[in-house]
Amino acid sequence: MQADAISVTEWFLDSHACTPEHVPGSEWEGELLLNYVTVPGQIAYRTLLPQGLDNLLVPVCASSTHIGWGAIRLEPTWMSVGEAAAHATVLAIRGKKAPAAIESDTLVRRLAERRVLLSFFNDIEVDPREPWYAAVQYLGTQGFFGSYDAQPLAALTVPLAEAWAEAVGQQLRGENLDRTERARRMLAAEAKRGAPLTVGEFAAILARAFKAASVTVAVNDLVDEVQLARDVRISRATAGRLLFAALRRP
Repeated sequence: MQADAISVTEWFLDSHACTPEHVPGSEWEGELLLNYVTVPGQIAYRTLLPQGLDNLLVPVCASSTHIGWGAIRLEPTWMSVGEAAAHATVLAIRGKKAPAAIESDTLVRRLAERRVLLSFFNDIEVDPREPWYAAVQYLGTQGFFGSYDAQPLAALTVPLAEAWAEAVGQQLRGENLDRTERARRMLAAEAKRGAPLTVGEFAAILARAFKAASVTVAVNDLVDEVQLARDVRISRATAGRLLFAALRRP
C-alpha cells in the first residue's frame, strides 16, 4: 500500500529484449512475462519527483526498476499519472511552493474526490453517482482494506469497526505506520465474525478510539456532515465516508 498513491497499474510485470541478438536454439530471448504472478499495484507520487530537483515532475519516466516500469508503460496509466501531475502542479502554484513540497495527502484526497482510480478493487467501478467512491479510493491507499474486494455494501461488523477506528486514531495522532502491515491487520479483522452495527454504534466506537488516541474530533459533527441517520445499519462504504471526513487535513 502506498499512502501517496496517485494511480494504479493493472498490466503485468514484463521485460522485452533490448537487442535483436538471438542465441541459436533459444526461445523468448531476453523476454520476461510475469502475467501469472502479477497483481495490481499503486504508483506513488514520490516516483514523479527526481532527486535534487524540487520543481520538476516526471510522469512518464517515473522512478522505477526496469521490470517495474513494464507495468507502468501502458498509455492508460500514463494518462492517469499525467492527470495526477497536473493536479499536483495546480496545488504547487496555488500554494506558491515547489511540487516536491506540497502535502501528498492533500493531493491524494483531491484525486479521490475527482474519481481518479487510486486503489484497484475487483468489485468497484468508477461511478460519480456513488457518494462513497472517493472515501473507498482514499482509504485503499491508507491500508484500510485487506484484499482486492472492498465489499462496499456489506454490513460493517464490530471487529472491523474497532480496527478501523483504532487506525484512524493512530493516523490522526501522526503515527507513521506501514500501510501494508495495517492492511494485514484489517484482513484479520475482516475474517472475524461480528454483529453488524448502526451508524450510532459506530460513532460511539469512533469516539472511544479518538479519546484513547488523545485526538479531538467531534464525531457527532462528522455524522451530521455526512448526513446520516444514527439508527440505521451502516455499511462499510458509509463508514468509510465518516473516516474520510475524520482524516481531512486542515
